Amino acid sequence: MLTTDGFAARPYILINTIQHYEWGSRGPKAYIPRFIGETPTDDIPYAELWMGAHPSAPSRIVLKGQAVPLNEIIRNHPVETLGKTTAVKFRKQLPFLLKLLSAAEALSIQVHPNREQAVELHQRDPEHYPDDHHKPEIAIALDHLTALVGFREFEQIERILHKYPEIGEFIGRDIVHLVLDRKKGTADPAAILRTLFQTLIHNSISDPQRLLVSIQDLKERIMTYSNRTELETLFLQLRKKYKGPDVGLLMIFFLNLVQLSAGEAVFLGAGIPHAYLKGNLVECMASSDNVVRGGLTPKFQDAATLLDITRYSLKPIEIIRKDPRNAENIYETDAEEFQISRLLLSECTAQSIPTHDRAQILLITKGDGHITWDNKSESGVLPISKGLSIFVPAFAGQIKVTPSVPLTLFRATLP
Repeated sequence: MLTTDGFAARPYILINTIQHYEWGSRGPKAYIPRFIGETPTDDIPYAELWMGAHPSAPSRIVLKGQAVPLNEIIRNHPVETLGKTTAVKFRKQLPFLLKLLSAAEALSIQVHPNREQAVELHQRDPEHYPDDHHKPEIAIALDHLTALVGFREFEQIERILHKYPEIGEFIGRDIVHLVLDRKKGTADPAAILRTLFQTLIHNSISDPQRLLVSIQDLKERIMTYSNRTELETLFLQLRKKYKGPDVGLLMIFFLNLVQLSAGEAVFLGAGIPHAYLKGNLVECMASSDNVVRGGLTPKFQDAATLLDITRYSLKPIEIIRKDPRNAENIYETDAEEFQISRLLLSECTAQSIPTHDRAQILLITKGDGHITWDNKSESGVLPISKGLSIFVPAFAGQIKVTPSVPLTLFRATLP
Protein backbone atom coordinates (compact mmCIF):
# COMPACT_ATOMS: atom_id res chain seq x y z
CA MET A 1 0.00 0.00 0.00
CA LEU A 2 1.36 3.41 -0.97
CA THR A 3 1.85 5.94 1.77
CA THR A 4 2.85 9.58 1.96
CA ASP A 5 4.39 9.13 5.41
CA GLY A 6 7.88 10.60 5.46
CA PHE A 7 7.06 13.53 3.18
CA ALA A 8 9.53 16.23 4.20
CA ALA A 9 10.34 19.89 3.47
CA ARG A 10 12.91 19.20 0.75
CA PRO A 11 13.20 19.03 -3.06
CA TYR A 12 12.36 15.73 -4.78
CA ILE A 13 13.40 14.21 -8.10
CA LEU A 14 10.34 13.53 -10.27
CA ILE A 15 9.67 10.26 -12.07
CA ASN A 16 7.67 11.30 -15.13
CA THR A 17 5.47 9.74 -17.80
CA ILE A 18 6.38 9.84 -21.50
CA GLN A 19 3.45 10.12 -23.94
CA HIS A 20 4.01 8.17 -27.16
CA TYR A 21 1.83 10.12 -29.59
CA GLU A 22 2.39 9.42 -33.28
CA TRP A 23 3.82 12.86 -34.06
CA GLY A 24 6.72 12.42 -31.64
CA SER A 25 10.35 11.93 -32.65
CA ARG A 26 11.60 8.37 -32.93
CA GLY A 27 14.68 6.33 -33.70
CA PRO A 28 18.19 6.58 -32.20
CA LYS A 29 18.06 10.39 -32.25
CA ALA A 30 14.67 10.70 -30.52
CA TYR A 31 14.98 13.86 -28.42
CA ILE A 32 13.17 12.99 -25.18
CA PRO A 33 14.92 9.70 -24.31
CA ARG A 34 18.30 11.24 -25.15
CA PHE A 35 17.40 14.25 -23.00
CA ILE A 36 16.64 12.11 -19.93
CA GLY A 37 19.52 9.71 -20.56
CA GLU A 38 17.56 6.66 -21.74
CA THR A 39 18.00 4.48 -24.81
CA PRO A 40 15.08 4.88 -27.23
CA THR A 41 13.15 1.86 -28.42
CA ASP A 42 13.11 1.53 -32.20
CA ASP A 43 10.00 2.80 -33.96
CA ILE A 44 8.31 4.11 -30.81
CA PRO A 45 7.46 7.83 -30.98
CA TYR A 46 8.49 9.96 -28.00
CA ALA A 47 6.20 13.00 -28.01
CA GLU A 48 5.73 14.50 -24.54
CA LEU A 49 7.21 14.27 -21.06
CA TRP A 50 4.67 15.32 -18.41
CA MET A 51 5.83 16.94 -15.17
CA GLY A 52 3.07 17.64 -12.70
CA ALA A 53 0.04 16.15 -10.97
CA HIS A 54 -2.54 15.82 -13.75
CA PRO A 55 -4.54 12.64 -12.94
CA SER A 56 -4.06 11.29 -16.48
CA ALA A 57 -0.29 10.95 -15.96
CA PRO A 58 0.92 12.23 -12.58
CA SER A 59 4.61 12.41 -11.82
CA ARG A 60 5.85 10.34 -8.88
CA ILE A 61 8.36 10.87 -6.10
CA VAL A 62 10.05 8.24 -3.96
CA LEU A 63 9.07 8.07 -0.29
CA LYS A 64 10.47 5.27 1.87
CA GLY A 65 11.38 3.25 -1.21
CA GLN A 66 7.96 3.61 -2.88
CA ALA A 67 7.13 5.70 -5.95
CA VAL A 68 4.09 7.74 -4.90
CA PRO A 69 1.97 9.78 -7.37
CA LEU A 70 2.37 13.50 -6.85
CA ASN A 71 -1.39 14.13 -6.92
CA GLU A 72 -1.76 11.70 -4.00
CA ILE A 73 0.89 13.51 -2.02
CA ILE A 74 -0.80 16.86 -2.74
CA ARG A 75 -4.17 15.42 -1.72
CA ASN A 76 -2.75 14.33 1.65
CA HIS A 77 -0.53 17.39 2.19
CA PRO A 78 -2.18 20.30 0.31
CA VAL A 79 -0.80 23.18 2.39
CA GLU A 80 2.71 21.75 2.65
CA THR A 81 2.95 21.05 -1.09
CA LEU A 82 1.03 23.97 -2.59
CA GLY A 83 1.03 26.64 0.09
CA LYS A 84 -2.08 27.83 1.88
CA THR A 85 -3.17 30.43 -0.70
CA THR A 86 -2.76 28.08 -3.67
CA ALA A 87 -4.44 25.17 -1.89
CA VAL A 88 -7.53 27.28 -1.21
CA LYS A 89 -7.68 29.04 -4.59
CA PHE A 90 -7.15 25.94 -6.73
CA ARG A 91 -9.11 23.38 -4.69
CA LYS A 92 -6.06 21.52 -3.37
CA GLN A 93 -4.72 20.85 -6.87
CA LEU A 94 -1.44 21.80 -8.53
CA PRO A 95 -2.72 24.35 -11.05
CA PHE A 96 0.03 24.02 -13.67
CA LEU A 97 1.56 21.31 -15.83
CA LEU A 98 5.06 21.44 -17.27
CA LYS A 99 5.87 19.49 -20.43
CA LEU A 100 8.79 18.72 -22.70
CA LEU A 101 7.60 18.26 -26.30
CA SER A 102 9.39 16.86 -29.33
CA ALA A 103 7.44 17.23 -32.59
CA ALA A 104 8.85 15.37 -35.57
CA GLU A 105 5.70 16.13 -37.58
CA ALA A 106 2.64 18.31 -37.31
CA LEU A 107 0.26 18.14 -34.38
CA SER A 108 -3.44 18.67 -35.00
CA ILE A 109 -4.81 22.17 -35.57
CA GLN A 110 -6.53 22.87 -32.28
CA VAL A 111 -8.00 25.42 -29.90
CA HIS A 112 -8.48 25.36 -26.14
CA PRO A 113 -11.63 26.38 -24.22
CA ASN A 114 -11.87 29.13 -21.63
CA ARG A 115 -12.91 28.39 -18.03
CA GLU A 116 -16.67 28.40 -18.59
CA GLN A 117 -16.43 26.42 -21.81
CA ALA A 118 -14.17 23.81 -20.18
CA VAL A 119 -16.72 23.17 -17.44
CA GLU A 120 -19.52 22.83 -19.99
CA LEU A 121 -17.52 20.53 -22.29
CA HIS A 122 -16.49 18.25 -19.45
CA GLN A 123 -20.07 17.91 -18.26
CA ARG A 124 -21.33 17.24 -21.78
CA ASP A 125 -18.58 14.94 -23.05
CA PRO A 126 -16.16 13.74 -20.34
CA GLU A 127 -14.72 11.08 -22.65
CA HIS A 128 -13.20 13.65 -25.01
CA TYR A 129 -12.82 16.50 -22.49
CA PRO A 130 -11.38 14.75 -19.42
CA ASP A 131 -11.31 17.67 -16.97
CA ASP A 132 -13.12 20.94 -16.29
CA HIS A 133 -10.09 23.24 -16.54
CA HIS A 134 -9.14 25.71 -19.21
CA LYS A 135 -5.72 25.48 -20.86
CA PRO A 136 -3.78 28.70 -21.41
CA GLU A 137 -0.25 27.70 -22.35
CA ILE A 138 3.14 29.05 -23.33
CA ALA A 139 5.53 27.33 -25.73
CA ILE A 140 9.28 28.07 -25.41
CA ALA A 141 11.64 26.80 -28.11
CA LEU A 142 14.57 24.74 -26.89
CA ASP A 143 16.34 24.78 -30.24
CA HIS A 144 13.99 25.72 -33.06
CA LEU A 145 10.21 25.53 -33.34
CA THR A 146 8.00 25.87 -36.40
CA ALA A 147 4.32 26.43 -35.64
CA LEU A 148 1.01 27.74 -36.93
CA VAL A 149 -0.39 30.32 -34.53
CA GLY A 150 -3.50 32.49 -34.89
CA PHE A 151 -5.13 33.96 -37.98
CA ARG A 152 -3.18 35.93 -40.55
CA GLU A 153 -3.77 39.64 -41.01
CA PHE A 154 -6.67 40.46 -43.29
CA GLU A 155 -4.55 41.70 -46.18
CA GLN A 156 -2.64 38.42 -46.17
CA ILE A 157 -5.89 36.45 -46.32
CA GLU A 158 -6.95 38.54 -49.30
CA ARG A 159 -3.71 37.61 -51.08
CA ILE A 160 -4.22 33.93 -50.25
CA LEU A 161 -7.66 33.93 -51.88
CA HIS A 162 -6.26 35.66 -54.97
CA LYS A 163 -3.31 33.29 -55.30
CA TYR A 164 -5.18 30.03 -54.66
CA PRO A 165 -8.62 30.23 -56.32
CA GLU A 166 -9.27 26.57 -55.42
CA ILE A 167 -9.69 27.60 -51.79
CA GLY A 168 -12.11 30.39 -52.67
CA GLU A 169 -14.12 28.13 -54.97
CA PHE A 170 -14.57 25.64 -52.17
CA ILE A 171 -15.63 28.27 -49.65
CA GLY A 172 -17.98 29.97 -52.12
CA ARG A 173 -17.78 33.04 -54.32
CA ASP A 174 -20.25 35.07 -52.26
CA ILE A 175 -18.15 34.67 -49.12
CA VAL A 176 -14.91 35.39 -50.98
CA HIS A 177 -16.41 38.60 -52.39
CA LEU A 178 -17.09 39.70 -48.81
CA VAL A 179 -13.36 39.50 -48.23
CA LEU A 180 -12.14 40.96 -51.49
CA ASP A 181 -14.70 43.80 -51.50
CA ARG A 182 -14.24 44.66 -47.83
CA LYS A 183 -12.79 48.10 -48.52
CA LYS A 184 -15.97 49.09 -50.33
CA GLY A 185 -18.06 48.59 -47.22
CA THR A 186 -17.91 49.03 -43.48
CA ALA A 187 -18.02 45.39 -42.41
CA ASP A 188 -15.86 44.39 -39.47
CA PRO A 189 -12.85 42.32 -40.67
CA ALA A 190 -13.16 39.97 -37.70
CA ALA A 191 -16.83 39.32 -38.55
CA ILE A 192 -15.90 38.59 -42.16
CA LEU A 193 -13.15 36.24 -41.01
CA ARG A 194 -15.63 34.43 -38.78
CA THR A 195 -18.02 33.94 -41.71
CA LEU A 196 -15.18 32.78 -43.96
CA PHE A 197 -13.81 30.27 -41.47
CA GLN A 198 -17.18 28.91 -40.41
CA THR A 199 -18.23 28.44 -44.04
CA LEU A 200 -14.98 26.58 -44.73
CA ILE A 201 -15.69 24.15 -41.86
CA HIS A 202 -19.39 23.72 -42.67
CA ASN A 203 -18.65 23.00 -46.33
CA SER A 204 -16.03 20.42 -45.38
CA ILE A 205 -18.63 18.57 -43.32
CA SER A 206 -21.48 18.78 -45.81
CA ASP A 207 -19.44 17.93 -48.91
CA PRO A 208 -16.22 16.04 -48.15
CA GLN A 209 -15.95 14.83 -51.74
CA ARG A 210 -15.82 18.39 -53.05
CA LEU A 211 -13.22 19.18 -50.38
CA LEU A 212 -11.12 16.29 -51.64
CA VAL A 213 -11.33 17.61 -55.21
CA SER A 214 -10.35 21.12 -54.09
CA ILE A 215 -7.35 19.79 -52.19
CA GLN A 216 -6.23 17.78 -55.20
CA ASP A 217 -6.67 20.75 -57.54
CA LEU A 218 -4.67 22.93 -55.17
CA LYS A 219 -1.93 20.31 -55.02
CA GLU A 220 -1.71 20.20 -58.82
CA ARG A 221 -1.41 23.99 -58.96
CA ILE A 222 1.35 24.13 -56.35
CA MET A 223 3.22 21.29 -58.02
CA THR A 224 3.68 23.51 -61.08
CA TYR A 225 5.51 26.16 -59.03
CA SER A 226 9.30 26.00 -59.32
CA ASN A 227 9.98 28.34 -56.38
CA ARG A 228 7.56 27.25 -53.67
CA THR A 229 6.98 29.20 -50.48
CA GLU A 230 7.46 27.60 -47.09
CA LEU A 231 3.69 27.36 -46.72
CA GLU A 232 3.30 25.64 -50.09
CA THR A 233 6.02 23.15 -49.20
CA LEU A 234 4.26 22.49 -45.89
CA PHE A 235 0.98 21.83 -47.73
CA LEU A 236 2.62 19.25 -50.00
CA GLN A 237 4.30 17.53 -47.05
CA LEU A 238 1.05 17.33 -45.10
CA ARG A 239 -0.84 16.10 -48.15
CA LYS A 240 1.40 13.04 -48.28
CA LYS A 241 0.26 12.10 -44.77
CA TYR A 242 -3.38 13.21 -44.92
CA LYS A 243 -4.69 11.74 -48.15
CA GLY A 244 -8.37 12.09 -47.34
CA PRO A 245 -10.64 15.15 -47.15
CA ASP A 246 -8.93 16.82 -44.18
CA VAL A 247 -9.98 20.47 -43.91
CA GLY A 248 -6.78 21.21 -42.02
CA LEU A 249 -4.97 21.16 -45.36
CA LEU A 250 -6.85 24.33 -46.30
CA MET A 251 -6.94 25.83 -42.80
CA ILE A 252 -3.14 26.16 -42.77
CA PHE A 253 -3.36 28.92 -45.42
CA PHE A 254 -5.27 31.17 -43.00
CA LEU A 255 -2.87 30.80 -40.05
CA ASN A 256 0.44 32.50 -39.27
CA LEU A 257 3.50 30.37 -39.93
CA VAL A 258 6.02 31.31 -37.23
CA GLN A 259 9.62 30.31 -36.57
CA LEU A 260 10.94 30.46 -33.02
CA SER A 261 14.63 30.34 -32.14
CA ALA A 262 15.97 28.98 -28.85
CA GLY A 263 14.50 30.89 -25.91
CA GLU A 264 11.71 32.55 -27.91
CA ALA A 265 8.10 31.85 -26.98
CA VAL A 266 4.45 32.30 -27.86
CA PHE A 267 1.54 32.46 -25.43
CA LEU A 268 -1.66 30.73 -26.47
CA GLY A 269 -4.82 31.89 -24.77
CA ALA A 270 -8.28 30.40 -25.11
CA GLY A 271 -9.69 30.16 -28.61
CA ILE A 272 -6.43 30.75 -30.53
CA PRO A 273 -6.04 28.17 -33.34
CA HIS A 274 -2.57 26.67 -33.43
CA ALA A 275 -0.47 23.65 -34.35
CA TYR A 276 3.14 22.82 -33.60
CA LEU A 277 4.80 21.55 -36.77
CA LYS A 278 8.38 20.64 -35.88
CA GLY A 279 10.81 21.23 -33.05
CA ASN A 280 11.62 20.68 -29.39
CA LEU A 281 10.08 22.89 -26.74
CA VAL A 282 9.19 23.42 -23.13
CA GLU A 283 5.50 24.02 -22.57
CA CYS A 284 3.84 25.30 -19.41
CA MET A 285 0.06 25.40 -19.07
CA ALA A 286 -2.85 25.26 -16.71
CA SER A 287 -3.21 21.62 -15.64
CA SER A 288 -5.64 20.46 -18.29
CA ASP A 289 -5.85 17.99 -21.16
CA ASN A 290 -8.74 19.64 -23.00
CA VAL A 291 -8.10 19.89 -26.74
CA VAL A 292 -10.65 20.78 -29.43
CA ARG A 293 -9.25 19.49 -32.73
CA GLY A 294 -10.09 20.91 -36.13
CA GLY A 295 -7.82 19.25 -38.66
CA LEU A 296 -4.62 17.38 -39.50
CA THR A 297 -5.51 14.45 -37.27
CA PRO A 298 -7.24 11.07 -37.39
CA LYS A 299 -8.39 11.66 -33.79
CA PHE A 300 -11.79 12.90 -32.66
CA GLN A 301 -12.72 16.25 -34.21
CA ASP A 302 -15.47 18.46 -32.84
CA ALA A 303 -16.31 20.99 -35.54
CA ALA A 304 -19.31 22.52 -33.76
CA THR A 305 -17.30 23.21 -30.62
CA LEU A 306 -14.32 24.43 -32.64
CA LEU A 307 -16.44 27.05 -34.36
CA ASP A 308 -18.07 28.06 -31.11
CA ILE A 309 -14.90 28.68 -29.11
CA THR A 310 -12.49 30.00 -31.76
CA ARG A 311 -11.43 33.63 -31.35
CA TYR A 312 -11.44 35.48 -34.66
CA SER A 313 -8.65 37.89 -33.87
CA LEU A 314 -6.57 39.51 -36.62
CA LYS A 315 -3.95 40.98 -34.30
CA PRO A 316 -0.32 40.17 -35.12
CA ILE A 317 1.15 37.29 -33.15
CA GLU A 318 3.52 38.43 -30.40
CA ILE A 319 6.75 36.47 -30.18
CA ILE A 320 8.17 36.76 -26.67
CA ARG A 321 11.92 37.35 -26.77
CA LYS A 322 14.26 37.49 -23.79
CA ASP A 323 17.77 38.85 -23.27
CA PRO A 324 20.12 35.84 -23.17
CA ARG A 325 22.52 37.81 -20.99
CA ASN A 326 20.07 37.87 -18.06
CA ALA A 327 20.56 35.31 -15.27
CA GLU A 328 16.77 34.84 -15.07
CA ASN A 329 14.14 35.68 -17.68
CA ILE A 330 10.49 35.52 -16.66
CA TYR A 331 8.04 34.86 -19.51
CA GLU A 332 5.19 37.16 -18.55
CA THR A 333 1.62 36.03 -19.36
CA ASP A 334 -1.82 36.81 -17.99
CA ALA A 335 -2.32 33.23 -16.75
CA GLU A 336 -3.19 32.89 -13.05
CA GLU A 337 -2.14 29.25 -12.88
CA PHE A 338 1.54 29.47 -13.76
CA GLN A 339 4.64 31.54 -14.24
CA ILE A 340 7.68 30.15 -16.02
CA SER A 341 11.20 31.50 -16.17
CA ARG A 342 14.53 30.41 -17.62
CA LEU A 343 17.67 30.62 -15.49
CA LEU A 344 21.15 30.71 -17.03
CA LEU A 345 23.68 30.08 -14.26
CA SER A 346 27.44 30.46 -14.60
CA GLU A 347 29.85 27.85 -13.28
CA CYS A 348 30.06 27.80 -9.45
CA THR A 349 27.71 30.80 -9.16
CA ALA A 350 25.11 29.86 -6.53
CA GLN A 351 21.52 31.00 -7.08
CA SER A 352 19.03 31.13 -4.20
CA ILE A 353 15.47 30.22 -5.18
CA PRO A 354 12.76 30.93 -2.60
CA THR A 355 9.39 29.18 -2.81
CA HIS A 356 7.40 32.16 -1.45
CA ASP A 357 5.00 29.51 -0.09
CA ARG A 358 4.26 28.21 -3.60
CA ALA A 359 4.99 24.88 -5.26
CA GLN A 360 7.50 24.83 -8.09
CA ILE A 361 8.99 22.44 -10.62
CA LEU A 362 12.53 22.82 -11.96
CA LEU A 363 13.63 21.27 -15.26
CA ILE A 364 17.37 21.05 -15.93
CA THR A 365 18.06 21.41 -19.67
CA LYS A 366 21.84 21.90 -19.61
CA GLY A 367 24.76 21.30 -17.28
CA ASP A 368 24.99 19.82 -13.80
CA GLY A 369 25.56 20.82 -10.19
CA HIS A 370 23.69 20.40 -6.93
CA ILE A 371 20.80 21.76 -4.89
CA THR A 372 21.17 22.44 -1.16
CA TRP A 373 18.54 23.29 1.42
CA ASP A 374 18.55 24.05 5.13
CA ASN A 375 15.28 24.81 6.86
CA LYS A 376 13.91 24.20 10.34
CA SER A 377 13.25 20.51 9.74
CA GLU A 378 15.48 19.44 6.84
CA SER A 379 18.88 20.03 5.30
CA GLY A 380 20.72 18.22 2.54
CA VAL A 381 22.38 18.09 -0.86
CA LEU A 382 20.81 16.80 -4.10
CA PRO A 383 23.00 16.30 -7.21
CA ILE A 384 21.33 17.53 -10.41
CA SER A 385 22.09 17.17 -14.12
CA LYS A 386 20.50 17.62 -17.54
CA GLY A 387 17.24 15.72 -17.90
CA LEU A 388 16.20 15.82 -14.25
CA SER A 389 13.05 17.55 -13.05
CA ILE A 390 12.63 18.54 -9.42
CA PHE A 391 9.50 19.19 -7.35
CA VAL A 392 10.02 21.79 -4.62
CA PRO A 393 7.09 21.86 -2.17
CA ALA A 394 5.93 25.18 -0.79
CA PHE A 395 7.07 24.46 2.77
CA ALA A 396 10.67 23.78 1.66
CA GLY A 397 11.27 27.51 2.07
CA GLN A 398 14.40 28.33 0.10
CA ILE A 399 16.80 26.21 -1.92
CA LYS A 400 20.16 27.04 -3.46
CA VAL A 401 21.31 25.86 -6.90
CA THR A 402 25.08 25.67 -7.44
CA PRO A 403 26.29 24.70 -10.94
CA SER A 404 29.47 22.70 -11.52
CA VAL A 405 29.44 23.88 -15.15
CA PRO A 406 27.21 26.45 -16.89
CA LEU A 407 23.66 25.32 -16.15
CA THR A 408 20.26 26.13 -17.67
CA LEU A 409 16.98 25.38 -15.94
CA PHE A 410 13.34 26.27 -16.35
CA ARG A 411 11.36 27.14 -13.23
CA ALA A 412 7.57 26.73 -13.19
CA THR A 413 5.64 28.15 -10.27
CA LEU A 414 2.74 30.57 -9.66
CA PRO A 415 2.72 34.33 -10.32
